[in-house]
Amino acid sequence: KEQVQRDVAQVSLKQSISTLKGNVPLLMLCISSLVLLAGSMTLSTVQLYYFRDVMGNVGLYAAASGIQLLLALVLSALMPRLVRRIGKRSVYMVFGGVMMLGGLVVLLAPAGAGMLAVVGVSVVNLGQFHLFSIHRAHCHPHSKLRTQSQTDQRPRF
Repeated sequence: KEQVQRDVAQVSLKQSISTLKGNVPLLMLCISSLVLLAGSMTLSTVQLYYFRDVMGNVGLYAAASGIQLLLALVLSALMPRLVRRIGKRSVYMVFGGVMMLGGLVVLLAPAGAGMLAVVGVSVVNLGQFHLFSIHRAHCHPHSKLRTQSQTDQRPRF
């Protein structure tokens, strides 16, 4: 098991709030994390109803999930090289664009075009997965930016 060296043995809720007050970039990242999470949960729920009610085939949801899983595994292996080549911010923007492109495909897919919808939803999910991974990679350095104390662990209440 990996042992991570911590600057503080246990982070209290007060220390976490203090860190957020004095670290605007970290606060913005926390807010964007909440927005990404809320959007992700909403998106997965809407996709299920989309396949059931609009496309008339809930089985397409499983197909989209399988395709997305395979694409995520392949692209995850390539992610470090992509980040080194064009940078975190650019990768984040690219996958945001990928997600929007998939959304456009879903929006324009006619009700009978199930496989086109599967492709669109798979592309949306692929973009979303990689947005989350880049977002998490970007959050870690900011948790120590101003306070010199690593507070990216769960606070004790």
